[in-house]
Amino acid sequence: MAPNIVNTTATKDSSMSAYAFNSRKNHHVPKPVMADSYQHPERFWVDYVMEASSKDHARTLAREVCLEQTVELPGQTDAVRQVEAYTVGTIERIELLGSSNHSHTHIHSTNNSHFLYRVSIAYPNDTAGEELPQFLNVVFGNTSLKKGVSVENVTLSRHLLENRSMFPGPRYGIIGLREMLGVPRAPLL
Repeated sequence: MAPNIVNTTATKDSSMSAYAFNSRKNHHVPKPVMADSYQHPERFWVDYVMEASSKDHARTLAREVCLEQTVELPGQTDAVRQVEAYTVGTIERIELLGSSNHSHTHIHSTNNSHFLYRVSIAYPNDTAGEELPQFLNVVFGNTSLKKGVSVENVTLSRHLLENRSMFPGPRYGIIGLREMLGVPRAPLL
């Protein structure tokens, strides 16, 4: 399912804006995204939906995601402690959504006694490495292989939003593609 891009505006500073990539079905109205980029201008946010037995369990899973998506090392190592403040994602919010058999989500329940939580994690901009593939790896990466975890939204920081090397837009456009292919009017297949 392709995510939708939603333009949102920060509340404290009207010149700051962010884009949220929303993967939920039938979500045509912009979802208000809190002005978290105002608090963390050097971080982008990812909202995950996680299946967990309790809020503490959701926090443990979120901590694993923070480490897996960035340093890919156990959190108790000296190496992680040295770089954690500027490399590892931080858990910003955990919100109970309901039971795991709730029909509004695309997570397939692995256990009927579990609940769904929305977990917001803020990652340092530098983890994206100024490259779109690396950014996508931080957002989806190995977490995309875990059962009971899915990405719901991504909110870009102002820095990433304005990064033309990472998000350059279309290189040639439809006119350029038609010229290169020598197909001025027919469908491009």
